[in-house]
Amino acid sequence: MAIQAAEKTALRDLEKHKIEQMRNSNKNRKVFWFEKFSWFVTSENYLVIGGKDAHQNELLVKKYMDKGDLFFHCELHGAAVMIIKNPSRGVVPPMSIEEAATFEVCHSPSWTNNVLSSVYWVNAEQVSKTPPTGMFIATGSFIIRGKRNFI
Repeated sequence: MAIQAAEKTALRDLEKHKIEQMRNSNKNRKVFWFEKFSWFVTSENYLVIGGKDAHQNELLVKKYMDKGDLFFHCELHGAAVMIIKNPSRGVVPPMSIEEAATFEVCHSPSWTNNVLSSVYWVNAEQVSKTPPTGMFIATGSFIIRGKRNFI
C-alpha cells in the first residue's frame, strides 16, 4: 500500500510539474514596437514596416522614419506606406528593395482589385508633410520632393 501511495503522489507531482512548465513556457513575450504595423524582415535582414491605415502611415513617417530609411508607396490612393529601416545608412541591396516593393503591392488596393500598379521608393529626406502655400494635406498623405525610383 505504501508503494502504491508513493507512486500516486509521484504521478501527481509529475503532472503538476508538467502543468507549471507549460504555464511558464506560454508566458507573454515582450512585444516589439513595430508589431502593431504590417512588417517583415527581408532576406538580407532589413526590417520593413508598413501602415495598416492612414493614421499608422502618419505615425510611421512622423515618428519612426529616420535619415537613411527608404520610403515606399504604391501609386494608388489608399495604399499603405512601407519603410525599410536602414540603421547603418548604407546602400540598401536591390533584393531587399524588390521584396519591400512586392510587400507594398500585396498590401495595396491594387492587389484586392486585381489592378496593375507601380511602386516607387524615395529616401526619407524627400518625404515631407509641409504642403505648398494654399494647399491642404490630408491625414496619411505626404509630399514627395525630387526623383521617384519606380519598380
